[in-house]
Amino acid sequence: MLALVVLVAACGVHHPAERPDMASSSAQARLARLMAERNAAGPPGDYQIGPGDRLQLTVVQAEALTGEFEVARDGTLLLPILGTIGAAGRTERAVAADIAKRLADGYVRSPEVVVAVTSFVGRRASVVGAVGNPGFQPLRGGRETILDVVMRAGGFTDEAGPILYFSPRGEAQLEVDLSGLYQDRPVEALELLVRDGDTIYVAPRGEIVVEGWVERPAPYPLERAMTLTQAISRAGGLHFAASPHTVVVSRPAPDGARRTFAFDYARLADGAEPDLPLRPGDHVEVAGAPVKVAAWGVYHFVSSIVGVAISGTVALF
Repeated sequence: MLALVVLVAACGVHHPAERPDMASSSAQARLARLMAERNAAGPPGDYQIGPGDRLQLTVVQAEALTGEFEVARDGTLLLPILGTIGAAGRTERAVAADIAKRLADGYVRSPEVVVAVTSFVGRRASVVGAVGNPGFQPLRGGRETILDVVMRAGGFTDEAGPILYFSPRGEAQLEVDLSGLYQDRPVEALELLVRDGDTIYVAPRGEIVVEGWVERPAPYPLERAMTLTQAISRAGGLHFAASPHTVVVSRPAPDGARRTFAFDYARLADGAEPDLPLRPGDHVEVAGAPVKVAAWGVYHFVSSIVGVAISGTVALF
């Protein structure tokens, strides 16, 4: 029995070489490219009105023209007195100048016209997931970052996890690690400028599983910025028979497979190595120390026999 316990404990020890906290060089290069391209392009200029936008029109000398109007699907604006004018693809100032010119042609002397977009449909990004107000967010100034747009959508909720997925229009999604944000550290990717048609998805926190030689192996909710050592502490800490040097993290990969990574728990706990931020779906397995597992097996076996004998069910001698 002792030999079997030792063999099982030894088989549970894995030694993968990679670490999941090493960012992909291709992902870093892609982020750098996007940031460079969008910063170099600068702001896309004044907001261009689109179909479905609502405009607040103010004409000091003509109350009949003062009010809120919606841009039709064909991009035109139907106004009292003036009829239809083109609005889509033009700025507020351009539309205001057009209206003023028409009014000055036989209607109003020196008209003062102000046009302001009150509801944006023309240029926007989608923000979904664990945010306060998911939905479309207007992009007006051209310098809004991912963080700006998320905050405008109500910010991160308590259910927000450590991962945000950013999908630039027409490109594959980019994964953003939010762990630093929850630890009051800057996250470079959140400064990426957002453009029309982009999608931001704040993934919910989900859960992790802690198993093996810990006091309370079980699934646990993934708290914000939870690390490997914190997860083991949440599970009651290391069991007597645990190996303080062999902890294996199994993590889902984008292709649907799972990859495993080994850590020295003792070095993480004393700060000799950086702790690992966990992600939704991670499985943490604490391996056993063969000698300790054997000793625990003997103790458990003897304790059960003694317990049975004391209960009077089986005589010990």
